[in-house]
Amino acid sequence: RVVRNSRSENHRSTDRKRVQFTKASKFVELCFPGNKNGVRQGNIMNIVSKDVNYAVEITGNGDPLVLLHGFTGNRDTWKFLIPILSDRYTLIMVDIIGHGMTSSPADHRRYELENVAEDIKHILDVLHFPKAHILGYSMGGRLGLGFACLYPEYVDTLILESASPGLLTEEEGEIRRGNDRRLGERILANGME
Repeated sequence: RVVRNSRSENHRSTDRKRVQFTKASKFVELCFPGNKNGVRQGNIMNIVSKDVNYAVEITGNGDPLVLLHGFTGNRDTWKFLIPILSDRYTLIMVDIIGHGMTSSPADHRRYELENVAEDIKHILDVLHFPKAHILGYSMGGRLGLGFACLYPEYVDTLILESASPGLLTEEEGEIRRGNDRRLGERILANGME
């Protein structure tokens, strides 16, 4: 679609967002069972990255905004943002590996930041978004930061909430691993709710 010079900047921006959303919408419509990259299940897509099935929910209209939840969360963490942001952004809500409806592989190496960041890159590639805004909370913020460091060409803006680049000492790391291990044991014994 050609944008005429007589249109205001606001109309140009709206047209650009409509084109971006249309590209994603057309792709989603093509995702039927048997497609090796993605299967649509209602408004949730299953996108496969290196044998991990990622549950990805897409809604809204505008520039892509990837939403990465915290530890023990899932894509539902971000539902409250839909009425606030979906008229300006295409919200890409991802269940991070091991969470929600996304696979939980037995191989612990699959959870390494570099591998999961590559999965996020693959998800954006499958959706035909060469660049996106990234918003990460806690563990999702750390993933977002790692993603931005590894794939800066994919990041339009990076927003981190309650996130850090990591712990400074091995002692702090051991304390964190112990706390995480106890949390995991409590979840296995008592469930999430």
